[in-house]
Amino acid sequence: MSISIDQFWESLTIEITNQCNLSCRFCPVDKSQDNGLVELKRQHIAEMIGFFLSQDYKFGSERRIRLQGGEPSLCWDSIVSLIEKYASASVRFIITTNGHALDMKKITFLKKHINCMDLVLSVDLEKWHIKDKRLVNLIMMFRDTNFVDRISYNITVSPSGQSDTIKLIKLLIKEGGREFRLSPAFYVKWSRNQLKILIVTFNKISDLIGDRHGDWIKFPQDKSRLVYFLDRFANISGIPLVNDSLTVDHNGDIFTSGVFILNYFRHIKDKFKIGNIEKLYNCKEKIKMLKENPGSLIKNLELNYAIYNKTIPLPIRKVNADLLNIYKQYVKLRIGYFMHID
Repeated sequence: MSISIDQFWESLTIEITNQCNLSCRFCPVDKSQDNGLVELKRQHIAEMIGFFLSQDYKFGSERRIRLQGGEPSLCWDSIVSLIEKYASASVRFIITTNGHALDMKKITFLKKHINCMDLVLSVDLEKWHIKDKRLVNLIMMFRDTNFVDRISYNITVSPSGQSDTIKLIKLLIKEGGREFRLSPAFYVKWSRNQLKILIVTFNKISDLIGDRHGDWIKFPQDKSRLVYFLDRFANISGIPLVNDSLTVDHNGDIFTSGVFILNYFRHIKDKFKIGNIEKLYNCKEKIKMLKENPGSLIKNLELNYAIYNKTIPLPIRKVNADLLNIYKQYVKLRIGYFMHID
């Protein structure tokens, strides 16, 4: 298990709502409505962000605030308020959205604040049909506002949709963007034959991206840092789809890992929360102690990993492990391509 303390304090993940306008089959996020449809109050979010930014961070100057859901664009007023409040700080907002609620007005606002934000567009092949023009029309709006270079595509490869994934990659290469964030569908069943096909699929995708080199993917000037981040991701811990960072779920509960926003862990969440953002004053000292005592933080993250092993059924864990190994090889292929860019 590889844990980076620097990585942990670099970002804050906020599940801003459990509302979503889609029902993607492979989405593992807990969108339970035990407390109804929830949107976190922007005042409480702002207080949490302010506290997070006040904690000393020596690794670099820029911090990351990840806003996700549910579908965060359904809470547009909160997004506008938070970005405008912290636009001058050394903060980069990363908004993960399915894109279905975006329009030209919203994209124009995002373009205005391009220096402090990135957009991750989650493309589900079951919801974005390759043959229709909705996805292309959305990308055209990005292009019309000169925002397309800030778009990353988050693509989930499903067991039965691998051929369509190749078609989608070719389409997105043609239309333009910043990068792919490609991953297999974790926490679902894959046959041995489907896993073998996945290796071939990832190799084909690596070749597609490698052949293009830097033609459409915009790389930072510090390429060594890009390789560092990719290499760090290639050696991620054994919990798929999880950011090891301070995480706030849609009820406002605070955790040391994104594992607790997955629906598989909803029945044990209360045992492991640090506190709630509505009473942030009660848990600031606990968070500061984690900051000042790296050993305590590592124990927390190792406990999260143990919880994963205890909670997820063995057959699914084995498939997840196979998928992670295949995915690491794919990421390493990408690192090879990036290191040869002049």
